[in-house]
Amino acid sequence: MGFPQRAAEGSISICSCHKEAKVGDGYICPRCKARVCELPTECRICGLTLVSSPHLARSYHHLFPIAPFDGVSPRQNELLNRPVKTCFGCQQSLLNPGNKPGLSVVCPKCKQYFCVDCDIYIHESLHNCPGCESFRHS
Repeated sequence: MGFPQRAAEGSISICSCHKEAKVGDGYICPRCKARVCELPTECRICGLTLVSSPHLARSYHHLFPIAPFDGVSPRQNELLNRPVKTCFGCQQSLLNPGNKPGLSVVCPKCKQYFCVDCDIYIHESLHNCPGCESFRHS
């Protein structure tokens, strides 16, 4: 992966995407010095993936997705003989009426329990495990 520099204003060079002379706008591949018009793209000359740092920052969670959480059935919770009672994310009860353990998930890294709603929010919107993040900074 490479971070190309913007082509100098007024410079004339042949665009590797369109195979024609272009003036000004564009980017220069850091590996082979070929010119490209847009980012993100793959350099047509050397094959290097070209991105800007803002593109990389916005897509980071797609490149390194959070691992799926493991489902914990009410029966598994009972077998542990110490059911977790609250969701680490929203602090809502994980118990069904009658103090019976309900469905929950557990992060395989930090071992914190979450309700199904927080599991969805963490994986689809937040893209970071609150348990892992809080233990990483403590």
